Amino acid sequence: MAYDSLRSKWISGNSNFVYTVRLTQIGQRRKAWPADYEIRFSAQNIDTAMVVSGGLIKIPVRYAVTDVTRGTPARILTLLNENSASRDRQWSPGEEIVLFRPGSTGVTTDTTTWGVFVSKPADTTTVPPRVPTDGDVLLIRTRRPFTTDDLFTLKTEAGRMDAAVASSRMDNIYVVPNPYVGYSTIEPTNRLPGDTRGERRIYFENLPQRCTIRIFTINGDLVQTIEHDSGVDNAREYWNLLNRDGFGVAYGIYVAHLDAPGVGEKVLKFALIK
Repeated sequence: MAYDSLRSKWISGNSNFVYTVRLTQIGQRRKAWPADYEIRFSAQNIDTAMVVSGGLIKIPVRYAVTDVTRGTPARILTLLNENSASRDRQWSPGEEIVLFRPGSTGVTTDTTTWGVFVSKPADTTTVPPRVPTDGDVLLIRTRRPFTTDDLFTLKTEAGRMDAAVASSRMDNIYVVPNPYVGYSTIEPTNRLPGDTRGERRIYFENLPQRCTIRIFTINGDLVQTIEHDSGVDNAREYWNLLNRDGFGVAYGIYVAHLDAPGVGEKVLKFALIK
């Protein structure tokens, strides 16, 4: 548990006062408390705080502290540790604002936590000091371990296809290898005894998620139909150079017609060379 100086900052207003935070030395019970706080300053009294005057008494003050850890601000009781020179029962720059643990009522046995000091900047000659007032809000953050109260919420969205984008990518579809010359290095291998090579294949690249590929001879005879359904864009499909009856096709020029419902159509020409 520690004060987070990197994420603590003025989040509203124009004050240029500097601030330091540490575990307070005030109180019988002291504990670094795992919370984030907002200190809101004002020109008028907007809350009450405890001061030591023969005992603990309550006075009006021109600031208010809220615990903002859980997203719903909760009031935090404070103790104003006044400088001995002033004792005017009102916060002055440099005086410690001591934060009580949530739920405290202002008795001596309550647990105190962080002490916040808001003071004039060291250099007041270049820029005049601007005392915190209406609209000035200081955010104090702490670094703390996860607890059983911490939750992560994940939100997912179903996949969808942008038809306009998919249509514009139809021009990126091509056949490889083209021409196919008896053998291709991207074909799968077959290491079974007695086999010298794997299945013959050509590949259709950059396909949309779903489409029907119809392969014709140059004379217009339907040779094979392939249904492609990958669920991803820029996908790949192959043809094993077999016709609808399972026989190897002859070498020559072939035409592939690709039909992607809702996206568009594409015609490709490729050659098989012995």
